[in-house]
Amino acid sequence: MAANYQNSYLANIHKKRLNLDLFDGRDTPIVKIRDDETIYSWCARIHRLSSCLSPNLTCQQLFGHHSSGLRHDLPGYIRHLVDKTYCHQTAESLAVNHTVLGFFKPFLPKHIFNQYIDTMLNSLSLNIRRCLASNLSHQGVPFPLKMCLKCVSQFREIHGYTYWNIRHQSPHLQVCIKHRDYLLVAPDEFHQLIRHQWVLPDEVDIKNWGQGLMVSTEALAILESLEKWLASFEVLGDQPLDPSILRVVYLMEFNEKGYASHNGAKGSASTINAFKDQYQSVFNLRGFDFLRDVDQYGDGVLEMVLKQRPLTRYPLKHMFALDFLFDTPSDFFKQYFEINEYAIKEFGL
Repeated sequence: MAANYQNSYLANIHKKRLNLDLFDGRDTPIVKIRDDETIYSWCARIHRLSSCLSPNLTCQQLFGHHSSGLRHDLPGYIRHLVDKTYCHQTAESLAVNHTVLGFFKPFLPKHIFNQYIDTMLNSLSLNIRRCLASNLSHQGVPFPLKMCLKCVSQFREIHGYTYWNIRHQSPHLQVCIKHRDYLLVAPDEFHQLIRHQWVLPDEVDIKNWGQGLMVSTEALAILESLEKWLASFEVLGDQPLDPSILRVVYLMEFNEKGYASHNGAKGSASTINAFKDQYQSVFNLRGFDFLRDVDQYGDGVLEMVLKQRPLTRYPLKHMFALDFLFDTPSDFFKQYFEINEYAIKEFGL
């Protein structure tokens, strides 16, 4: 009888804790998410300040689910998080600007992107992770946490705390453009830990994160260029790249530079060699191994961009193709928007 009473009492206490509002009586959250911070990082800072001993309890309070928020890349139940934290952003804005999903926005058809948003707002996001991960060439954790040591040091000095920078989490990039440093990438075993913990950069043992990895000046320049391309897609707003218009732009630029072969189906041998010469310094970097197969039948970068291939499968390949063909993002977008405007005017596309 005493044991049953004790279990009932503890169950009631646990139920009350789950229903506890972390920001009870407030219309402004104690901890505001930073513009360049991930959702996971924000919640980790909330957990640290709350002094709660249970990561899963904090997750339950914030997301209404014991583990969805502990998914550092693509958390679910974001609408519940917004309701619980009085966040002065919409749930959609949080999903786009503070998770890795936003990096795929230019390459996903609008209806698919909206489906992914709806899933992240109202349920778990496991299927989204699998779909997006199929676009990546490396093995292991699809979207590993990354950080720049100099940024982390600056965050601690300026703000008094550290956080995970969302720009560093781009699955397409490997460099901090601010400091021209190669980002440290978390090993797969680290992600086994953070499935059950809220971890901030200053709590990490980085000895297995590839510290001391040397990257050539040439490789850094290429990685910085990719960062600029990624940032440039913001001019699209809510509209993704149109694959039909993009293919026309590719063909025109290949022909303009004398790169296309006689049948237009794939790049010429001289084009392939020029591509390899330009990017060979990043061939051995994580996630870029596909570049060595530039002339591979079907999925080679140059052949892929000259044919009608879905953007959703090859975002990073498209970024390399754009970088190869155009001197600056503004040159590309000038041509892209001109062709797009012509297509709308002449064909109503």
